[in-house]
Amino acid sequence: MRPFRIDVPRADLDDLRDLAEYRRTGYDWRVHEAALAGFAGMREFRDWTDPAADLPEDAVDRDQLLTNVSLYWLTGTAATSTWLYYDGLAGMPAGQRAVPSGNAAFGLPNPGIRRLAERDDDIVHWTEYDRGGHFAAMEVPELLAADIRTFFATVAVRA
Repeated sequence: MRPFRIDVPRADLDDLRDLAEYRRTGYDWRVHEAALAGFAGMREFRDWTDPAADLPEDAVDRDQLLTNVSLYWLTGTAATSTWLYYDGLAGMPAGQRAVPSGNAAFGLPNPGIRRLAERDDDIVHWTEYDRGGHFAAMEVPELLAADIRTFFATVAVRA
């Protein structure tokens, strides 16, 4: 992988520190399900769901939230699920331009990610929505499904 350098805002540095913390504490989550539920179920859903929602369960159905957290706990994958983000800090894989890419950004603006994606990917579809969040499939499934259909229609026209 090719290293890259981007200027990281202070708030994002805190997120990167969180990723390192996930790696250190994540192993304890297998035996402390209440800690996992509190951390992933409340903190992460609170921080990453639609900013317009007062509580995580205002954005995502409570049963879906608990099912999501339970899957991480029962499979013991809470810590390893973060490795993609932590290890990705070393750079994007080479050769991404070989496949057309699409992105749908929900609710949380992040202009830096588009610049980074366009540098290494063949972006053929980019949509930004003013609602939803990281858990778009649970928050706004109809918007996500429509966006995926639009992306594949774009790719089919190019072929």
